[in-house]
Amino acid sequence: MFMKNKFYSFATFPFKISTRINRFGFIINTVLNTLLMLLSTLLIVTLCVVMCLSDGCHAQDGLRLFTTQSWLFGILYAATFIRYFTTSIVLHISRLHDIGYSGYWLLLSLIPFVVIIFSLILCLAPGTKGQNIFGEQPAPPSNIAVAFIIGTIALCFLLFLVGSLVFHIKTLSHYIG
Repeated sequence: MFMKNKFYSFATFPFKISTRINRFGFIINTVLNTLLMLLSTLLIVTLCVVMCLSDGCHAQDGLRLFTTQSWLFGILYAATFIRYFTTSIVLHISRLHDIGYSGYWLLLSLIPFVVIIFSLILCLAPGTKGQNIFGEQPAPPSNIAVAFIIGTIALCFLLFLVGSLVFHIKTLSHYIG
């Protein structure tokens, strides 16, 4: 019974606005949400290219590469974006609840340049201690979870750095040689 309830709360979390989420949970869920969006976009573009190439399209065709079955990929990408956008809104509102503010403060993120300060506040401001009007204080993350997530983010950053370096070296060698 406990595991079933635990799984249910995990599966429905991204769509529960009435919860609170601490700084660590906010940052990790935002990173995971963004990575999922990037991977989904990469998969959709890859499928588009594969389907275009299977139709006999060549890379020199340029624009035609992304117009083959574009309605299908447009729908897939729209669904991916809607999932990313709604999850992002819920995460921000839950974090505002942890700080003790209403979700209406999220409207500040629509103002250019204010969004940077707003995001820093959400990442750095401590949540209210104990219970507030939005619910109980979230449990702190375990040390194992923190180490795993920090290690995973560091590994992703390192892979990105190595990939960028290899790409730029290949590009530079193309122009030099």
